[in-house]
Amino acid sequence: MERLFLSSRWWGRRPTRTAPKGSEQEEAEKIVGTSTEGIEDAIDHALARARKTLRNLDWFEVVEIRGRLLDRSVEHYLVTLKLGFKMEE
Repeated sequence: MERLFLSSRWWGRRPTRTAPKGSEQEEAEKIVGTSTEGIEDAIDHALARARKTLRNLDWFEVVEIRGRLLDRSVEHYLVTLKLGFKMEE
């Protein structure tokens, strides 16, 4: 089962504003994706979900990788991404 959620510490807060590049303003937001298959799959699920609600995605950075164990085996991979997107005028 794959899940995706915004990190509770960032939910409802205004995204972090970064310095403008050229004449375009950029914003960043953190999002967490999970997967039972692996880290790349968790990243892919997080990006696919982010593309449904955020426009002008420009870059991502893996901020944290965690996992949940069950009976000594990996049950879920959790990946926190920092997403950058360009703001519209």
